[in-house]
Amino acid sequence: MISSDHPLAGLWVLNPARSTAPPSPQVHDGVMLEFGVTGHTITMTQVVVDPSGHDIAIKLAMRTDGSGQPVRFGKGLILETRLDESQRLEAVIKMGKDIVSQGVYEVSSDKQKLAFVSSAARLVFDRVGAR
Repeated sequence: MISSDHPLAGLWVLNPARSTAPPSPQVHDGVMLEFGVTGHTITMTQVVVDPSGHDIAIKLAMRTDGSGQPVRFGKGLILETRLDESQRLEAVIKMGKDIVSQGVYEVSSDKQKLAFVSSAARLVFDRVGAR
């Protein structure tokens, strides 16, 4: 069981200067992540700025036991998430047996940076507020 004082829990804001990703208005104009941790479930709220300057939020509850769960905003997509021993959150999105996307969320040892790493990007977030 993971606790609410999990290093991932809290509010994070994208640091574009430390991130590498394909050009995208959403990556460069602001991304915010908020993680809540309760038991074996992590809730992630992602807020991005659309091209017209409006915030768009997506909230997703993830079971961290590796079991697949449907992705509501993607027809036929399944999300599998796991926490490993070092508290890294691994996320895989599949369509059937094919991997569509995968990445890892990892908090720095000082708990002030969060990196999301995939084959396409490395996004670095700064923690908002003291921890």
